[in-house]
Amino acid sequence: SWMIRTINDVGDMLNKRPYPDPSATSQQTDSISIKFTIPNYVYIDESRENIEVGWWDEENKVWQLEENEMKINKTSHLVIFQTTRLAPFAYLQSRCTDYPYESWKLRCIAPDVAIFDIQGKRINLTFEIGEDYVMLIEKDEPELKHLVNQKMSPGMVLKNLSRCGIHLLPDDRDFQLGGLETKDRDSEERAIWDVVCSVSAYSFRSSKWNKNPKLNGNIVLKIRENLEYDREFFEDYEPDWRYVMWWPNKCSFVDCSDLNDDFEKPVNIPDDKETHSLFNLALIGNATDEALERC
Repeated sequence: SWMIRTINDVGDMLNKRPYPDPSATSQQTDSISIKFTIPNYVYIDESRENIEVGWWDEENKVWQLEENEMKINKTSHLVIFQTTRLAPFAYLQSRCTDYPYESWKLRCIAPDVAIFDIQGKRINLTFEIGEDYVMLIEKDEPELKHLVNQKMSPGMVLKNLSRCGIHLLPDDRDFQLGGLETKDRDSEERAIWDVVCSVSAYSFRSSKWNKNPKLNGNIVLKIRENLEYDREFFEDYEPDWRYVMWWPNKCSFVDCSDLNDDFEKPVNIPDDKETHSLFNLALIGNATDEALERC
């Protein structure tokens, strides 16, 4: 035997009904239980007590925060909560969860290999930087094991970390959210270029003075000669470090120290120093001959 029948379109076969039903005569208050598992490559720090889950507001095309209490098993990443609506749900996280950084330091351990440490708000990260690659190293967290000791381009490392919930790619909209003043783009580019060109001779570290609101967008870092390619200095004292400030068109050694708690005062250029258009010119008379040769 045989039969002929009509095959309906999916849109005709499925009847989309919102929950709660707006056409219901009585108010629906019964909640339903939702469970979903956050992927095992997403980093959730052990100290975190609560997480945020959002539901997709199709009408306004935005994620709205689910206000009910969330329970998460930090081992299995299973999330359980009660809700009175049916919609797509997602684990939400602030773009500034790991930003701004507490501190960072950059130095060479070989002529063509540098180590970059970031002390974050909830996790510390160490990167090895070599010719044409960046590599995350020395991390034991299971969420990051697929990234450790894998040579990638800088962009891919940052993209993969962001996919793991560790977002290190701030943009201009994150400055206000992170409580920071915006920096002058030309000053940033000048400082980055000088650091890259002289890291084989110097160790660089972030400075608290870089957050001084009176810098007017300029950059302040602390530097120290590192001709032996030391990863850590056996003797590491504040007087061993010097401070450099970058303007959009020049740079100079400046008179400040992280030991000073008054970070609101202006940063001054010492009487025996002057500004230069190039960092290696500023080093003349302030560096050893070997350091000058490497820069």
